[in-house]
Amino acid sequence: MSNLYTFGCSFTEGFIENHPPYQEYKKFRGGLFPKHWTELLSEKLGCDLINNGKGGSGNQHIFTSLCKRTNQFKKNDVVIVQWSFMNRFRLSDSEGITWVHVGPSDPKHMGNDMISFDCQDMICLNRSLKPYIDEIYDFERIIDRLSKEIGFDVYYWTIINELIYNQPKETLNQKKYLLNDKIKDRFDNTFSIILKNGGLRVVEETNGQIDDWHMGESGNKVQAELFYEHIKNS
Repeated sequence: MSNLYTFGCSFTEGFIENHPPYQEYKKFRGGLFPKHWTELLSEKLGCDLINNGKGGSGNQHIFTSLCKRTNQFKKNDVVIVQWSFMNRFRLSDSEGITWVHVGPSDPKHMGNDMISFDCQDMICLNRSLKPYIDEIYDFERIIDRLSKEIGFDVYYWTIINELIYNQPKETLNQKKYLLNDKIKDRFDNTFSIILKNGGLRVVEETNGQIDDWHMGESGNKVQAELFYEHIKNS
């Protein structure tokens, strides 16, 4: 059986027990999480799911997570890469053992004790510039070549307007960019398309009781269906 490999941040990771809003959401739903889009899509494709999403990840971490899996990819597998917020980055922890994910937030909140808030803010601002967008396309060139050599299918998506969906039509019109045929203007991205198709986020599904902007049950169903239709048609 083929595998579905997914890479990204919390929008790919799925529902986890140690995220407080998800704990509230689970209670709201009577003690059960709904199926995540990665699970639903793997069922539709008839693939085993290997989900490598990790909340808070920046794009460098997402790319290296994929690199660590490359010796497992095989012909007819499906690989889906979700690019995250441009201003996220990572630092080594003070003991040099693992990565600490950092973004535009209070350093202590992010578990970062290596740099000052001012330094963190400057790095986040710098990472919003065009060279970091170009870096994503350099990552894609490597992954695309690997896909061609091994024979697996690769697809990309994001919720960041500056990435992928603002490309010229001739560039965007490639099967590897999920939902590219549904882009109507420069404000469209994956999440806006899901919402237009009736998908709801947790905050909307709970009538504002839970302030979480990840997709809820209906949003995950719509996302899985839209992704499946794109993959099937391509």
